[in-house]
Amino acid sequence: MTGARLLPVGLDGFIDVLPRLGKGKRAHVTARIGQPFGPFTAPGRGRERREYLEQIGHEIMRHIAELLPPERRGHYSDDPAIRAAAQGTAYYPFDDEPEI
Repeated sequence: MTGARLLPVGLDGFIDVLPRLGKGKRAHVTARIGQPFGPFTAPGRGRERREYLEQIGHEIMRHIAELLPPERRGHYSDDPAIRAAAQGTAYYPFDDEPEI
């Protein structure tokens, strides 16, 4: 709504932080910063607007996925086997919400 551009940031290695700390070791965490993109607009109301917002969300995630190692991209991977393994792991908190 503000017309601001977005800055994608890909963070990798956080899954190893707690297990390694428990062993008294440091974890290797990587942060990659991409190029700004956007802004986006989502016209319409109700279901139409929700569909635009979903498309925008996927576009944002594709930009972030480009900054992650290929094996960590899940649903946004170029590898069909990784995409298949990621199926069913997505959680959408608003799926059960009534339409406005």
